[in-house]
Amino acid sequence: MFHFRILLTALKGLRQNTVRSMLATLGVIIGVGAVVAAVSILQGAQRSVLERFEGLGADQVIVFNGNERRQHRVSQTLSLLPEDARRIERENEGLIIATSPQYQDIAQIKYRERNTVANILGTTEAYSEINNYHVRAGRFLTREDVRGSAMVCVLGHKVARDLFGGRSGVGKSVKINGKSFIVVGVMEE
Repeated sequence: MFHFRILLTALKGLRQNTVRSMLATLGVIIGVGAVVAAVSILQGAQRSVLERFEGLGADQVIVFNGNERRQHRVSQTLSLLPEDARRIERENEGLIIATSPQYQDIAQIKYRERNTVANILGTTEAYSEINNYHVRAGRFLTREDVRGSAMVCVLGHKVARDLFGGRSGVGKSVKINGKSFIVVGVMEE
């Protein structure tokens, strides 16, 4: 009987203050919706970060120069060098299968009258194997290319499309920031 009386009093209060009741209900609905939206966004972001790490592979370690963005004197050498990668490989023989030093920048790439601006990556022959990347046409860098500092390049599929249209461009000469390189391969999409 007591619970029934409380219910009747609550319904009477709702009828007497309908606008207040509707505003309170609306506030609760908006609050719950905001919490659900925030939780969904955070879970999506977490899932995205985890997928990116899983894409790297559980067996990869990436080392960045911690002082990359700091201003420093020219006399100081604070960057990682290819020799550092070889030393790490040598000192951890049996644990490390391959290392692939990288240098990244943005450059203008030209072929005859066509040009594009793209991210460029200076690396070694191990890069495609480590990252499971495959060429669509031609080949990837070889050990001989790297040891001989050959002026060769492998283009990404978008850059190749921008410069050569539907053709692969393998064997053609392109200029990257004004220096000539022979295209030896084009990456898959």
